[in-house]
Amino acid sequence: MKLLNKEEIKRPTLTPNEKISINMAFRNKEIKLNVIPKKTRVITPNPDDPYRTQGPDDGIKKERQAICDAHIVKQMKSNLAGMHMKDELIPKVMESIKNFRAQPLMIK
Repeated sequence: MKLLNKEEIKRPTLTPNEKISINMAFRNKEIKLNVIPKKTRVITPNPDDPYRTQGPDDGIKKERQAICDAHIVKQMKSNLAGMHMKDELIPKVMESIKNFRAQPLMIK
């Protein structure tokens, strides 16, 4: 027994318009599957609200700035001879950050 039913069984590929349905008669003790969709509510923030919290963009910017600052300190401590900010430090910090692509303007 199969979990999903496909319209055209003979073709092994899926097309964008092909319909797939769930086989409700499928039973297996080892597989637990919950197919009930959860209700979600989208809340759009009001820009005029004085009690509005920071949006995800502000939080992401702060996190990235903290990561940049940490990598700057790490590079400066590892090379105590002193790097010139534009020549050596910025490219090394940009290479060491793996979470996101750092831009030179982010590194202060």
